[in-house]
Amino acid sequence: MLILKKIPLFHLSPALPVSRMAQRLFPVILLLSLMTSCQEPPPPKPEPYPNTVLHLEALQVNSIEAALKITLTNLDSLTGDTLPIVLKRDGTAVQAFNFIPPDTSLWDEGLEPDRTYTYTAYRQSVHNSARVDSSNSISLTTMDTTSHDFSFETFTFGGEVGTGSSSLYDVAIINENNIWAVGEIYVPDPDSSWNGTGWKDYSVAQWDGEEWNLKVLQAGSENVHPRGIWAFSENDIWFASGSIYHWDGENTSLEWLRDISSSETVEKIWGSSPENIYFVGNEGTIVHYDGSDFTRLESGTEQTIQDIWGIRESNTGEEFILCAVSHPLGYGERKILRILPDKTIDTLPWPSSRWANSIWFNQKMEIFSCGTGVLRYGYDEQWHELAGETITPAFTESIRGQHNNDIFIVGDYGVVVHYNGLHFKRYTEVPNALYQACSYRDDMMVAVGQRSGRAVILRMSR
Repeated sequence: MLILKKIPLFHLSPALPVSRMAQRLFPVILLLSLMTSCQEPPPPKPEPYPNTVLHLEALQVNSIEAALKITLTNLDSLTGDTLPIVLKRDGTAVQAFNFIPPDTSLWDEGLEPDRTYTYTAYRQSVHNSARVDSSNSISLTTMDTTSHDFSFETFTFGGEVGTGSSSLYDVAIINENNIWAVGEIYVPDPDSSWNGTGWKDYSVAQWDGEEWNLKVLQAGSENVHPRGIWAFSENDIWFASGSIYHWDGENTSLEWLRDISSSETVEKIWGSSPENIYFVGNEGTIVHYDGSDFTRLESGTEQTIQDIWGIRESNTGEEFILCAVSHPLGYGERKILRILPDKTIDTLPWPSSRWANSIWFNQKMEIFSCGTGVLRYGYDEQWHELAGETITPAFTESIRGQHNNDIFIVGDYGVVVHYNGLHFKRYTEVPNALYQACSYRDDMMVAVGQRSGRAVILRMSR
C-alpha cells in the first residue's frame, strides 16, 4: 500500500548542516526584500494654508518691550493646524512658538530704551525645519526713559487746636496756574459767625500761579466737601460728594441727589467730554451723565469702586473705561470692572489677593494699577508686578501718568514714586503724609492728603 506523507516546505532535518539551511533560505529572503523595496513611500502631508502670506506689524512700544502682531493673510478657511513660527530681531531668532491662525499678539521683552530694532518672522514646515515663507520687515524705536529730576514744594492747611481734622481727597490740574484741591479744611476765625464756633470751613484750596486760596463750595444752604473732582475748564468743574455737584464759574449746584435711604455715594469721576461723564462710589454705584440726564448703571457688585479711568481710542473712536474695586479696609471682593460701549459691565482678570485702589492707562494694551504694589496688565492678559514692597512699602492709593514711561504713584506714609519706563525712584525727601490722590500733567504732579490733622499738598515739577 502506498502511503503519502505531508512534507513541509522547509523540512529542517537534524542531519542537514546549518550552512546548507542558510543557502536554502537566502533566495526567499532576497525575494521578500526586493518586493518591499519596490513599494514607494507615502507622499508627505501637504503644508497647511499653502497660499497665505505672513504679515508682521507693531502694536505698541514702550522703553523695554514691543507688542507685535502676526497675521496670516489670504486665508480661505481654518483647518485647525498650528504653524511653527520664528520671530527674528536684528537677524537673530528670539522666539519660536506654535501659531494658531489667523493672528496672534506677542511681547518681545528685554529691549533697551531709545533704540531701533528690526523684526521679521518666518514660518517653518510642519514636517521639518525648512522655511516655508517669510513676513515683511518692520523697524521700531523704543521709548526713551524720562527724568526722575523733580523739584518739590509742600503746603499745609488747617489742623489748629479746636478746629477739627483737615484733609484733602482729590485734585485736578486745569493748567499750571489753576489747580483745585478738594476736601475739608478747618481754620480758626474768632471773628466769624459762619457757624458760631470760631472757625471757618473751606472746601477747596485753589492755586492761582502764586498762592493757594481757600474757597467755600456752597449749594443752597449746604456746605459741600468733595472727595472727587473732574475739571473740563475753569468754568466747568464736577464734584463727587456723595451726591453730584457742578461749578459753572460762579455757583455750585446740586445736579444729582443720592438715595439717602441707603449708604450709596459717588466718590470719584472720569469724563471724556461734558456730555459723557461717569461717577463711581460706594455699594457699586456707577452713574452716567450724557449732558442732560443721569442714568444708573448696574455694576454687578456692592463693593466700593475706588477709582475710574478711561480713554477714547484714536483708531476706532471707542471708549475703554475701567474701574478699580476693593474695600478701603480690604474686605470682600477685589476686581477690575470694564464699562462697555453699550453701558453694560464686564470684568478683567485680577489677582484676588491684591488690593485694587487706583487704575491708569493711555492705551488699552498696557494698563497700570496700584493698591498693594504696582501691577501692569499686557497682551498676555495677565497682571505682572512692576514694584513690590521694596519700592512701595505701604498701600498705594493713586496712580496717574503722562505716558507709560512717565507715571507717578502715591500712597500711605509718604510713598511718592515715579516710574520712568525702566526704573522706579522713591522720593524719600518729601513729607511723610497719607497721600490720598494725585494728578499729573505738563510735567507737574500734585498730590493731596493729610498729616496729623492737617491738609497737605505736595507739588512736584520737572
